Amino acid sequence: MRELSLDEMKKIELEMVEDIANFCEENNIDYFLCGGSLLGAIRHKGFIPWDDDIDLGMTRDNYEKFIKTFSSEKYNLFYSTGDAPYYLPFIKVCDKRTVLKGITDFGSEMGVWVDIFPMDQVPEDMKKTQKFVRRMTWKRFFVIAMTADDIHNRKFTSRVFIHLVRIYMKLFRVKKAKVMEKYDRCAKKYSSIETSKMGCVVWGYGMGEICDRSVFENTTFAPFEHLSVRILENYHPYLEGIYGDYMKLPPEEKRVLKHEDSTLFLKDGCEI
Repeated sequence: MRELSLDEMKKIELEMVEDIANFCEENNIDYFLCGGSLLGAIRHKGFIPWDDDIDLGMTRDNYEKFIKTFSSEKYNLFYSTGDAPYYLPFIKVCDKRTVLKGITDFGSEMGVWVDIFPMDQVPEDMKKTQKFVRRMTWKRFFVIAMTADDIHNRKFTSRVFIHLVRIYMKLFRVKKAKVMEKYDRCAKKYSSIETSKMGCVVWGYGMGEICDRSVFENTTFAPFEHLSVRILENYHPYLEGIYGDYMKLPPEEKRVLKHEDSTLFLKDGCEI
């Protein structure tokens, strides 16, 4: 195996997004860039220079449809199921030619990836929404604690919390699959109720990502590097909720790669 450069990794990710986008268009599945990738499309017309991954979003119905229908000889599809060793509450599509080494926290062998996040409905009442999001955030900490592969470089309080969670799970024989099943069920609690609010509650930015559901209903195309990829047509309230003045660059000390503790490799006999 040989280590991939950042440029090679981004090249693979762009190829992956193009393939995923083509699949979605062919199968009538709505998708859009989200999080830092959407910010990159708007502010940089591509990757944020210090970013190293791509995030896509889908409303819950499109997300579930993608899980049921996506197949590829080039990529592995990881999502949490009852018998899977993958315990994160969102999809990872991974390139089979590559492998990730380092602090992964993913529970499965990964490669270069594209993350896909579900957008779920939340309560109409703002106070109930805040309570719901806090509950999901607490559950997320539990998920992170039970899946962390390497905790030695984490803060002391984080290490203590992880140890306490693992002791609790061992004492009460709590299975990871059951935790993920309950987490997923909680995220979809309001799926059958027509509400005007929606956002990613399984991961991400908490209340900052909650918007009017109309924000997620219409998409348009925008440049992302050499590609033309779907983004939210009314992206302003979404980006403003997460980043505030999103066109302003952060201080230089915060312009760092998110996954610098991990290294990606190209498997022997593979080419890019």
